[in-house]
Amino acid sequence: IFFIFSSISGVAIIFIAKLVAETKGRTLEEIQAFIRDIDLHRFRDLFQY
Repeated sequence: IFFIFSSISGVAIIFIAKLVAETKGRTLEEIQAFIRDIDLHRFRDLFQY
């Protein structure tokens, strides 16, 4: 079961890294910097009622 899970996870990581528009062509460091730089207050305000 572990091998099935790890295989599916590996395929998902490759799919996200290569085909999802937000991560396509970016390095892991660039993606982490983008996530770190999100204005959390503005993001939180989107979900207030």
